[in-house]
Parts: sequence; structure tokens; C-alpha cells
Amino acid sequence: MYEDQIQLKKGYEEEQHVSSKVEEQKDLAKMEKQAEQHGEDVRKREKRVSHKLKTKGNKVSALRTFFFG
Repeated sequence: MYEDQIQLKKGYEEEQHVSSKVEEQKDLAKMEKQAEQHGEDVRKREKRVSHKLKTKGNKVSALRTFFFG
């Protein structure tokens, strides 16, 4: 009977180890997805800012041309 308990304990410990590895993989995949989303958000923001700066730069150039010929 004692050997059965040892085998059950080993089986439980192995199951816990595998379960923790699965959770680690899930967490890693979630973090990678969040990093990708953050990168996409940053790229969108940079594109918007770049467009705004370009538009403002064109307006300034047009005003300079209008006022200073």
C-alpha cells in the first residue's frame, strides 16, 4: 500500500509540473499577443502623428508662400 501512495504522489507531482508548464506557455502566448498589439498600436499612432506633421508642414509652407511670395 505504501508503494501505491508513492506512485500516486509521483503521478500527482508530474501532473502538477505539466499543468504549470502549460500555464507558462499560455501566459507566454498571451504576452506575445499583447506585445504584437502594442506594436501595432504604436505603428498606428506614429503614422497618425506623421500625417499630422506633414499636413501642418504643408499648411505652413502654403502660408509662407502666400505671405512671403
